[in-house]
Amino acid sequence: MNPRDRLIAVLEKREPDWVPIVFQSVLSSRVSNELMKMLGQGIGSGPTSFAGGLTYQTVKEFSDKIVKENPSSWREEYEEIANIIARASINVSLYTRLGIDGFYYPPTSGRVRVLGKDRIVNEFGSISKFGDANGELIQWYDGGYLKTSEDRDRWELPLPGPDRLRAFKDALKACGDNVYPIGFIVGIFELTWESMGFTEFARNLRTNPDFIRRVYGEHAKFDEELAKLFIDAGAEVLAIGDDIAYKNHLMVSPKMWAEFVQPSVKRIVNSIHKRGGLVFMHSDGYVTPLLDLVAKTGYDGVQSLEPLAGVNLAEVKEKFGARLGLIGGIDTSQLLPFGTERDVEKSVRDAIKAAGRGGGYAIGPCTEIHWKCKAENVLALIKYARKYGEYPLKL
Repeated sequence: MNPRDRLIAVLEKREPDWVPIVFQSVLSSRVSNELMKMLGQGIGSGPTSFAGGLTYQTVKEFSDKIVKENPSSWREEYEEIANIIARASINVSLYTRLGIDGFYYPPTSGRVRVLGKDRIVNEFGSISKFGDANGELIQWYDGGYLKTSEDRDRWELPLPGPDRLRAFKDALKACGDNVYPIGFIVGIFELTWESMGFTEFARNLRTNPDFIRRVYGEHAKFDEELAKLFIDAGAEVLAIGDDIAYKNHLMVSPKMWAEFVQPSVKRIVNSIHKRGGLVFMHSDGYVTPLLDLVAKTGYDGVQSLEPLAGVNLAEVKEKFGARLGLIGGIDTSQLLPFGTERDVEKSVRDAIKAAGRGGGYAIGPCTEIHWKCKAENVLALIKYARKYGEYPLKL
């Protein structure tokens, strides 16, 4: 079997030849360069884009210089550079060499707008702030830009187009049978609350639910069209990333999700199935109370299964394994940053034992490989997944 066949087997709840390994992405340029060196490939430019090699200090010095030299027009110049970085293609070379089966590949993003030297707003109204993490350039969510219906009326809504999938089509060819790029779409719950901020989202949900329905509908229309474009570009497996949970509890009640989110998501999932694709949902956190609704929505699988958030992999396999392919289960907050190789081996073995029987399980980190993770632990995860993941399982 090749990586594509293994992933499809998992989402069809069948048994492949090996338990496949699925990564979201490697965010850290330090980790990616260490991995490339360990694999005998030398230092690369980072797996996410050429921006993966940028340091926080480099960007800060550059932005300060632009502001100083162009006090009246720095924003326009800075915005052009920010858009070049935001639209950079993923460098797939690391993923093709790691020995994994799948990784997330998002579409090319739309235009971003610069709000300040360290803040941008994306095409959906989500504000990000840049900062420093052990010398690396990182960004995090910093609020919503479209807090009211009037704000949204003045906003130019993004449109999907085939140009967003050109890099993905190139990646499909470049990856060949080495690894499978999974088309990645941001889900409507996440897009909606991030566009206005969670406080405003909660307020609008109570006082102006029709506005929330409108925003969900606009985002669902975008996602459905983007999914079609992914499949037209050759994608057969898609992931919809829609974080719905914190550690230990949900961000929304199942009742609210069923009333406001599920109908639109069901249309997106059905449209993917009608075009011959398979799709799974990604969410960090304690998702277990929502998995029955996730299955009823029509998703073929679910990814993350974060152990330190309270997700019990064996319990999820027992309750939902016949309805959902399961992906993930390996901790990235403590295990991969601070654990030993033996710790990683035990976690991999336990995860395969809990969820691998009968197929329908792909192992992998529950979130991205971030700047705190040890490169040697990432390779240990892959090593022991191959050691213990061959079918028939011998655990």
